[in-house]
Amino acid sequence: LEKLKTEYKNDIIIYTGLEMEYFPKLFDKTLDVMKQYPLDYLIQGQHCFDFEEPAQYVSRGGTEEAYLQNYLERLEMGLNTGLYLYVAHPDIVNFKGQQALFDKYLWEIAKLLKKYETPIELNVNGFRNHSHYPNRRFIEIGVENGNEFIVGVDAHKPEELLDFEGFDGCVKLVTDRGGRVINL
Repeated sequence: LEKLKTEYKNDIIIYTGLEMEYFPKLFDKTLDVMKQYPLDYLIQGQHCFDFEEPAQYVSRGGTEEAYLQNYLERLEMGLNTGLYLYVAHPDIVNFKGQQALFDKYLWEIAKLLKKYETPIELNVNGFRNHSHYPNRRFIEIGVENGNEFIVGVDAHKPEELLDFEGFDGCVKLVTDRGGRVINL
């Protein structure tokens, strides 16, 4: 990537970034490893609550308030480092309990992201795979809260970079509700 940045510097801007978990016990060690790479940015992708086995994946779902509270706290701890540009798929949390309780925490996540001046990412990979995210209710809450939105492609294969239909679909989810999609 560094070679391509140099080769095409007069034609396009290439940024290198990494989506990375925030695990308090491993964060400093992880940053030490990351320092050897010329990264332009980090994105917080909180897929697990912690790194111990068995992994507790936030997308598997939970029904208790502690599940949502733990996720919210982990997001805030990561954002508080000041090192993440934004949070990848902040609505990956898959709550299967009472909707009113889930709404309460979706509001808290939207407020947290706004406090840190971080856009809400809409994830093309989740959209493409008809996953539980992008969460339509979270988008409504974000629009009402005045959050800005960004679309993340989250390509796991090179050809997924060209998923313009998924990208446009994510933009439409926001604009149909009166929200604003930005580019960073």
